[in-house]
Amino acid sequence: MRNRIHACLVLLMAASLAPARAQAGGWYLEAGAGRLSGDFGTADTGRVDLAYGTVGYAWSRAYLDVTVPALRLETRSSGGSRRASGLGDVLVRGLRRVVAEPGGFSFDAGLAVKFPTADPDADLGTGQGDAEAFLALNQRWGRFQVTVQGGWIQSQPRPGQRNGQYTAGCGMAWYASRTKVSLGYAARAAPYPGTPSPRELALDVYRALGTRFALRASWAAGLSDGSPHSNLGVGLLYFP
Repeated sequence: MRNRIHACLVLLMAASLAPARAQAGGWYLEAGAGRLSGDFGTADTGRVDLAYGTVGYAWSRAYLDVTVPALRLETRSSGGSRRASGLGDVLVRGLRRVVAEPGGFSFDAGLAVKFPTADPDADLGTGQGDAEAFLALNQRWGRFQVTVQGGWIQSQPRPGQRNGQYTAGCGMAWYASRTKVSLGYAARAAPYPGTPSPRELALDVYRALGTRFALRASWAAGLSDGSPHSNLGVGLLYFP
């Protein structure tokens, strides 16, 4: 189950861009929950339930936020089952829109840092920090947008683990007055040589609920043994 904590990180980063309502500037808060299940490319099967809280601030072309998750882990193997719960790794994320052309082209640069606040003895984290830098190219035509993204995760590796992994993805999004629907494909290198590389297909929906609240929901399906079989998440956003 060595990939499962990284899968939690991916769930928390499912919406890399700042909430649409906050892009005009100001604070935003988010509370949500999610569930991942599968064998994650190992001989064991497991489930990760999580709840999280996020506080962030958005400028006109940038955002910065902090997410604190709580995890509940259940693992089943031929030797029995194991359960653990506690604080997960704290995640700090930021994104800057570097280029925004009148023709609909935009270029984003982002950074996410995972701090090792989870208990590694309970298998809730690795006990090591990670940092991911990524770039995204976007082209929008009216209500339709296409995105291509790539990045690199730099880790403090354990013995036998890679010290870095690539990330790549592409997607499309449709915008309405109060709704955004996006479909994307994500791939990344396996942290351990010889294990399956994660591949996922994700669907995300963002819906504004008046002027102060918004709802975000996500679903992802694993396309390889290195990914969770299913990945569900929902979050409620508040704009003070």
